[in-house]
Amino acid sequence: MKLENFFREVKRRHVPRVAGMYLVGAWAAVQVVATIGPLLHFPDMAGRLTVIAAAFGFPIALIVAWLFDLTPDGLRRTSDMDAEAINLGTRPGDLPASQTPTSRGAPLPARAAGFMGLGMLVAFVAFAAYSRFAPPLLETPAPAIKRIQSIAVLPFVDLSAAKDQEYFSDGITEELLNRLGQIDGLRIPARTSSFAFKGRNIDVRNIGRDLHVEAIVEGSVRRDADSVRISARLIDVNTGNQIWSKEFDRKIDSALSVQDEIAQSIVTALQMKFAGAPMAMPTEDQGTKDSKAHALYLQGLGALHKRTPKDLRAALDYFERAVARDPSYALAHAGLAQTYAVLPSYTDFPAEEAISKGNSAAARALSLDGMLPEAHAAMGQLEQNFEWDFIGAEGSYRKALGFNPRYASAHQWLAETLLLTGQADGSKTEVEQALALDPLSPPALNLRAYQTLVRGDVTGALIGFQKLTQIHPDYELGGLNEAYAAVMLKRFDIARHGINIAFAANPQLLALASKVVAGIEQPGKRPDAVRALESMSRVMPPATLALWYAAIADKAHTLKLLDASAKEHVDGSFPLILLHPLLAPYHDDARFRTIVREVGVTVSQP
Repeated sequence: MKLENFFREVKRRHVPRVAGMYLVGAWAAVQVVATIGPLLHFPDMAGRLTVIAAAFGFPIALIVAWLFDLTPDGLRRTSDMDAEAINLGTRPGDLPASQTPTSRGAPLPARAAGFMGLGMLVAFVAFAAYSRFAPPLLETPAPAIKRIQSIAVLPFVDLSAAKDQEYFSDGITEELLNRLGQIDGLRIPARTSSFAFKGRNIDVRNIGRDLHVEAIVEGSVRRDADSVRISARLIDVNTGNQIWSKEFDRKIDSALSVQDEIAQSIVTALQMKFAGAPMAMPTEDQGTKDSKAHALYLQGLGALHKRTPKDLRAALDYFERAVARDPSYALAHAGLAQTYAVLPSYTDFPAEEAISKGNSAAARALSLDGMLPEAHAAMGQLEQNFEWDFIGAEGSYRKALGFNPRYASAHQWLAETLLLTGQADGSKTEVEQALALDPLSPPALNLRAYQTLVRGDVTGALIGFQKLTQIHPDYELGGLNEAYAAVMLKRFDIARHGINIAFAANPQLLALASKVVAGIEQPGKRPDAVRALESMSRVMPPATLALWYAAIADKAHTLKLLDASAKEHVDGSFPLILLHPLLAPYHDDARFRTIVREVGVTVSQP
């Protein structure tokens, strides 16, 4: 057959038109499956199989179009129809298009649809047969994914051009944490641990190892004017493979309502992957309708959990601005109370002011919401740190945990109170529960190492403090405790590392503390250490300074400073300091026993 005749025959048999309409139909089929598949919970392979079938079916449809035609009488070979034309005394190629036998069949769109369906059907059958009897060429099927029982939610990233949507992305993250945390059988590390990875480029496998989770949720926010696109992904930390992903496009009328809606949508989409039966999630009441007040609260919460002097002062500012915008915002009042409760232990903030304002903020929060766990926990901190009412503090923490058993900070603070009252086993259980909920929490990691120290295992405690300062190199209290433990073991290199962390923000104090460590290491430099401690007394809380005097075995100054702390009632760390093994040589001293009795702690010899 000449090439010209071949192309004429291809055209007569409508092969080009069938090809064009097949491609359009295939594209439409792929789009339909991609659109309705997630709504009807199609398997993840449905879209891929549609594309493969369409590709395999294309040459089949062209062959069928060449060999056959669809007519009112059914599928007939084109050669048969050519014979009819010959019987009419006309060559098929000479008939006008309107009179050819093929044109008397179904309309061309119907014929193309028929060829497409037939081609894809044959492709599906062939592909299924091949998959059944031959090894796969295109892809090895992934093993079935077991039900996920632990997920970490990483902070969503702000990809907006102006980089001004951090409050919005943090809000979505917070909402996801709250909602996922309400699903029975699903473990979600708390906010402190999740936000520890904010702005850091870390392999998901390492994140999974540090947080002890099977998967992570991560995402991004891109806002343009009054529109926002939120992307979310669920990733298997063992393989690094993406399990699920989805994009949400929304118009922003209210930032809070969009955060709430998107969080609910993501949770609903993910539920089939979770342990246990799917369940409807309740709407989370943020306690405010002011999105800016809520954003300030979230910023304050993040700063509070870091527990550095700079961050605690920032937290105070955020919470104060939040309650100024919305005086009825109970969560912000509770955050304010918690910040005041710990400020004197980390900074030089006046204790009397912290006690007064902290109690006022806690009372205000409870008057707005008597079942707010954060408010009860804040009251417990004030009772523990300054009133030394450990029975009242334990009651407040247990109330908080009654309203929210997954409240990591309440478990940690309850562990402190139990340690102070001699309930070592209960304290250990509670701090482990806190770390199961919030594996990277600086104060919880610090308390676990401190428990080890109180039990007399100084080496184990030092390892714990070193791990803490490695994870949180700006956590000053961790550095200070690392230095104390290292001095007890005569590991002065590590002690210097600890004081570098503890006094990084104060070069003068760092220089003085370095002289103290040198005086302990080298007896000839003891006079320099004593003079350095005298200078430190002007800026350091007396109970903290007492431990340094105990380290150089100056009994008189140690007891004097402990007595001052007992009388002043202003050092929130004082009760826990009384348990430190550096003070063990004074346990039999009458003055020390009097101080311990006044404070109400239970001190036992390691």
